[in-house]
Amino acid sequence: ATINSNGVVTGLTTGSASIAYTTATNSFGCKGSSTLLVGVYENTNFTITSISAGVNPICTNKKTNLTANGVTGNNATVNWWTGSDGTGKNLGSGFSINNQPFGTYYARVSGACGTPVEASIIVVGDTVKPKLTCPANKIITNTAGCTKSIAIANPVISDNCSIRSLTWKMTGATIAASATTDGIKYAGTKTFNNGLTLITYTLKDSANNISACSFSMTVNDGVKPVFTKTNTNVVDSLQSGCSKSISISPVSFSDNCGTPVLSFKMTGATVATGTAQIGTYTFNGGVTTISYTITDGKGNTTTSVFTVNLLDKILPTISCPANLITNTVGTACTKSIGIAPPIYADNCKVKTLTWTLSGVTVSTSSTTGINFVGAKTYSVGKTTVTYLAKDSIGNAAICSYTIQLNTTNVCPIVVAPKNVIENRVELKELKARVTPNPTTSSFLLRIQTESKDAIEVTVFNSEGKQVQQMKYMPQQVIQLGEKYLPGSYLFEVKQGVRRTTVVGVKQ
Repeated sequence: ATINSNGVVTGLTTGSASIAYTTATNSFGCKGSSTLLVGVYENTNFTITSISAGVNPICTNKKTNLTANGVTGNNATVNWWTGSDGTGKNLGSGFSINNQPFGTYYARVSGACGTPVEASIIVVGDTVKPKLTCPANKIITNTAGCTKSIAIANPVISDNCSIRSLTWKMTGATIAASATTDGIKYAGTKTFNNGLTLITYTLKDSANNISACSFSMTVNDGVKPVFTKTNTNVVDSLQSGCSKSISISPVSFSDNCGTPVLSFKMTGATVATGTAQIGTYTFNGGVTTISYTITDGKGNTTTSVFTVNLLDKILPTISCPANLITNTVGTACTKSIGIAPPIYADNCKVKTLTWTLSGVTVSTSSTTGINFVGAKTYSVGKTTVTYLAKDSIGNAAICSYTIQLNTTNVCPIVVAPKNVIENRVELKELKARVTPNPTTSSFLLRIQTESKDAIEVTVFNSEGKQVQQMKYMPQQVIQLGEKYLPGSYLFEVKQGVRRTTVVGVKQ
């Protein structure tokens, strides 16, 4: 190798080294020499592919080892820094450094020639949440009281590092909580109120990673509320009108937990619903069934039933037209006569008004609805018109009047019953009579009919009050009235749609 006049070394190859000698003389004639050491290196780039950590993330108070990977370049040197581009703290050199806490690290590769390069890694603390599994939901029936002591199963816990704390909190029917300090705290055995309680566990590890889970504890109230005082059936009578204000005694009740809600329902003659005590209420005549129901806070119910029977003892009133005496016209032996209807009323409502014609003219009305005789053709002689008014309870009243049709002509004679008080009535195939009449003991009721249908007999006293009702088969002789008080009695005989009446007197 040589050095030219410009100081350029020539003739060297890569990796070789030479010593060159030079001589110089100054102005005084003195000579000097020097030695030059020349080294030639290949100019290549440095590389580093990555930095790996033995453990990343790392647990609190733990450390990890770092390694620089893929380092190349002649005489490459690795230096470790806490900042980029060789800034911050120099942690040392080498392809690895050990026992480093979490933080950011830079591995910088450099040498005699080439441009330095670096790679970085962030070592983080524990980011793995702890594992927490709660027990299954649980349902228990409480058969006494408002609370129940229950042992709660512990949750299952684990963590990749270490656990700092396990705490719990109860919300809902039962409110409670553990301390929030470090340590493992289980709910264990606790006293729960009836209802649904939500239990939430919270698990925290040493790096403050948190997991939570919840489960429910349901304590059902299995005790029904009870009546400590109930109502007996109430019987009263109407004084006027169709309804009456009646005071209902209050009921008493209790429950193992709290105060139940009281409600009522009325069916029958009076229909109503409501809550709380009934107190004084206006009831319609007839039977009203009242159901009191108590319901506790958990939906358990108990019912008490009684009736209010408001008797209608007020008889209907009825007033018939006056007796009528009239004559036939010309040579006629019959006459069409229209009579005004009776005047009738009831404290509530007359349900049926029926009539019968007996004597020389015989006829009968329908047994249902309101019926008037209206205009009828009467035969010569005496005809008795009897009206019977009934209310919905069966109370009845009767009245009668006569129509005497006279003639100066010779007409066929219709023979009326010999005993007028017997008042026998015939309707086609249905015949009825009572004997002896009058009587001092009992009556014999004789019924004649060609039908085989059952016969219903209803007896009313002179006030229109029903005193007896019976059913018989045809062609029977019926003895009745032995215990009747003295007075007049109307015997109403019905067979299917046919009807007849007869009056008897007991002395």
